[in-house]
Amino acid sequence: MKSLFSIKVFNGKLIFTVFLLGLLSIAYTRCFISLLEVGETVGFGFQGIVQSDTILFKNIFSNSQILIYLAANVKNVVLPALLWMLFDGNWYFATLFNISLLLLTGIYLYKISIHLNIIVNDKILFLILLLPETFIYTIGVLKEIPTLFVFSALAYHFLKKSWYIFTFYFLLLVLLRYQFSIAITLFMVGNFSFKEKNIRFLVLLFLMLSSMYPFLIENVPGLGSDDALLFREIGPGLGVGSIVESIQSKWYGISALATFVRLFQMIVQPWPVINVFDGSYLNIMALLYSISACILFPVWFRYFRFLFHAFRYPHLIQSDQNAILCLSFAFIMMVGLNSFVHHRYLYPGFGLITLVAYFPRWRNLKTPQKLEPQQ
Repeated sequence: MKSLFSIKVFNGKLIFTVFLLGLLSIAYTRCFISLLEVGETVGFGFQGIVQSDTILFKNIFSNSQILIYLAANVKNVVLPALLWMLFDGNWYFATLFNISLLLLTGIYLYKISIHLNIIVNDKILFLILLLPETFIYTIGVLKEIPTLFVFSALAYHFLKKSWYIFTFYFLLLVLLRYQFSIAITLFMVGNFSFKEKNIRFLVLLFLMLSSMYPFLIENVPGLGSDDALLFREIGPGLGVGSIVESIQSKWYGISALATFVRLFQMIVQPWPVINVFDGSYLNIMALLYSISACILFPVWFRYFRFLFHAFRYPHLIQSDQNAILCLSFAFIMMVGLNSFVHHRYLYPGFGLITLVAYFPRWRNLKTPQKLEPQQ
């Protein structure tokens, strides 16, 4: 009875939180609708009003270019453009769709915590929903919130061994971002081959791949090197990124260190050059990303602390907890090996990453004590 009551209380809080977020998102859309309808992201003293990709996806729909992009083998834009077609270009319908997915995401994350038999504070799950970064993704059609939802749902149905539903979400995830096929495949191979030591397999594999990064960047298409070069040329920065990228792409072995540095850059991006003010304009995207990075930094610290102990003592972790940890790390591997540094690429994994970060603290992860010989 107590468990049932807690579930109802959580669902009530979740519905209220998502409803409030929806009202704020609709109000924000209404404020800038005159700019959004003409595809502008600058105006009224602001810039970065929305993530520019949503304008791109809407233009693909408006100009009937979906088949052109498919013919050019650019698949990642197709599903968002089809969603714009479904909503008939209506920004409010798009917002309601995103809000609905966030509600389902919260439910799935809570169900995962119940399945793992761990008590997760409501505030922890609401952290993702109330993240400033989440708010801006509710405007228009982007891949971030759908991917967050599908990845969380896929994780739950893996734990429940609902293989038909798992396969459905896997295919949907690949449609959203085909790179996920690599991450999920690596996770599945490690899970069935190494079982509780899967995290060791994934971490060592990540070290090996990042050590041979110069080979990967030359021979594996889709690592984002061209986009990374363009972003570095037009984006703000201290020039450190170009040095790190040079080491990563040219020096075997030490490229692993450079890869970790670039992953750290993604975690803290857009710091240290936040570029919130550009002349008389306030950059909304930069402001929201900056605040989100600060909020999430303690989460990342806790996550990697758990990862470190899990790597040392994998046999002391429950198998299902290990599965969530390995799924989240396989996702981080996929992002970390991409040349394009951007904080938003980490967003789809924040649900599982936050759960791992707040797994119970080493109650069972203590160093095994050596038995003293009996006298």
